[in-house]
Amino acid sequence: MNFFEWKKGLHQNPSEQSTNASLAKSPRAAGSFLGLAGKSVIWSTLFLLAGFSLAKAALSIVEFVTPPKHEPIKQETTLGPVVKPSQESKTVPGDNSAAAPGASSATAVPEQVKAAITKEPPRVKSSKVSAEPSKTVTNDDGSKTVAIAEGDAAEVTLGSVSSSANSDATAYSIKFTDKTGAHADLEKPIKDYLNGTLKWSNEISYLKEITVEDAGDTGWSGQYGGTYSELTNGDITSAYGVITLNVYYYQSSPYFTDYMKLVFSHEYGHHYSLYHKWVDGDLPIGTRFPDSYYSTRPLSKDAVTVDCSTWNTCESEVVAEDYSYIYSGYAYHAMQSTLGLPSLPAMQEWFNNITTNIKSTAPVAASPAPVANTPPVLTIVSPASEGDVTYDFTFAVTATDDKRVSKVEFWRNNELLSTNTAAPYEVGISLRGLAAGDYTFRASAVDNEGAEASKQFTVTIVASSSNVDTTAGSGTTANDTNAVSDTAIANTTDALAPVVTFTRPPTNPYTWRKSALLLQLISTDNVAVTKTELYINDELVATEPTSTMTYSWSSEGVPAGTYQLKAKAYDAAGNIGESTITINR
Repeated sequence: MNFFEWKKGLHQNPSEQSTNASLAKSPRAAGSFLGLAGKSVIWSTLFLLAGFSLAKAALSIVEFVTPPKHEPIKQETTLGPVVKPSQESKTVPGDNSAAAPGASSATAVPEQVKAAITKEPPRVKSSKVSAEPSKTVTNDDGSKTVAIAEGDAAEVTLGSVSSSANSDATAYSIKFTDKTGAHADLEKPIKDYLNGTLKWSNEISYLKEITVEDAGDTGWSGQYGGTYSELTNGDITSAYGVITLNVYYYQSSPYFTDYMKLVFSHEYGHHYSLYHKWVDGDLPIGTRFPDSYYSTRPLSKDAVTVDCSTWNTCESEVVAEDYSYIYSGYAYHAMQSTLGLPSLPAMQEWFNNITTNIKSTAPVAASPAPVANTPPVLTIVSPASEGDVTYDFTFAVTATDDKRVSKVEFWRNNELLSTNTAAPYEVGISLRGLAAGDYTFRASAVDNEGAEASKQFTVTIVASSSNVDTTAGSGTTANDTNAVSDTAIANTTDALAPVVTFTRPPTNPYTWRKSALLLQLISTDNVAVTKTELYINDELVATEPTSTMTYSWSSEGVPAGTYQLKAKAYDAAGNIGESTITINR
């Protein structure tokens, strides 16, 4: 209110109008009103000016104690107090316990916003966060890098960020990427919300990126992706994550910012809980949260599972939603009708002290004493069985190890035939020049710490009676009188089809949940495989002129459904071997 507004208000008061009229008619009355006795015009003028100054002072008091009238202010759809720069500077690095209000605190979320969100809650979709990592890489030192993501968008972002900590332990050092080109203004409210409302501690330094994109009608509102490093003794030493928000369903809503905050609070619940589960508890993907979580909530372990094919019974989703309910301020919980609400304040205290609660039930780290090295696991793939042999064949094995297979050696009797340092592990065996008789073939796999495993088989090489003496022999030179001749082998008709096998995926049928499905084939034949083909629903998608094939089937553009995969292997005689598997997406 300014002076003229105040004066106008006085003129609208009838009694004050009467007083003003009297003063205008009688200077004496005016002088009396001001407490002046003199009649001089000069003195009257001076005192009138003095009275005006007093009136201004009185006006200042009136303005201070009387709130001015305003037009109704349109309600902003934002959550809680905006953190100002002066508040940011007071944040204690590594923890915002004092700033985490909890669901029962007085966080200023308008009731109409809560009602709108309860009526039309955020979209959810079955997650990929399950007992099976989306990617595991065994490093040269035997450690493992394990990654997991709720969906394709998070998986793409996760693969593009570094593992180093952010520049400082606050929300404001987290990278923010707007892929829509229209919602860069979300960065400040989301970061203010994280910094001043949600619960965080040291894990905030390892949220590497927040991405906003228009993912379309995909069924999901947010995705989380995380990765960690695990030493050979089971100690998980570091972890980091990314969050992706899908604006598609909410960008036309008057509560757009609120929806994005609520979705973000759930995804940050993943980062907060999984980081501490992994790093503080050394509890890898596929293990349960500690019993203290279930007893504090309370919740039966039988009500949820680590398999996230069903969203509202997935353990990690329930934990993230509990976090969101407690700290978001929106008083919304997607599983309330089936699992009830987390108890307060007990569950909030559990989250506030998650490091202590996780560590109290964490497995004891392995002692520094040397751990026995497990030798590789070796399996003979070809030939399929021992017995008489009249054709050239492929000697093939598979070799796996908990660390790394460094080499596979192939032996015939005591003669080294070949050394393979990478899969596929196989060697072609020619009978030409070999004497008829019994031979022992052996494969030996060695890991990077020297542990060794061997498998062997015995075959009897049989020559054609029309060309050579079939008396058993063990010579290996081409000049041996008992050697199998080229003519003997060539004159024998090859009627055996190759055998082709899917080595990945590991089961048939197989449920496909990851972003890309890795397919691996291996084929064997009594002579030699000349070509391998892969078909998806009878459509040829890949051909290799070898006995092995590796094919990555991208999920992009592949709708849900059942798919029939067929592998074909060909030999030089025109024989064809086939194998089929079923993929459910």
